[in-house]
Amino acid sequence: VIKSNLHPVFSKIFTLDYYFEEVQKLRFEVYDIHGHCSIGARDDDFLGGMECTLGQIAAQRKMTKPLFLKYGKYAGKSTVTVSGICSFSYAR
Repeated sequence: VIKSNLHPVFSKIFTLDYYFEEVQKLRFEVYDIHGHCSIGARDDDFLGGMECTLGQIAAQRKMTKPLFLKYGKYAGKSTVTVSGICSFSYAR
């Protein structure tokens, strides 16, 4: 949550296991929340979302996609940028 900012920059690190043989879909959603309720509550404003796969992030290292509303329309000029750092380990 970033309060009172028209151009917020979020930074959250997620650690995910990447499986070469699987398509691992990711969805990022942005909300303007109105209170202390859970994100996505009825009174919160859905600002847009974007979808990609973990494989796309691993291949591109950094990707920027526009935010889409629920019916495939662009959410203005808003974008989401996802950066990935890959670290591979092999089980023997």
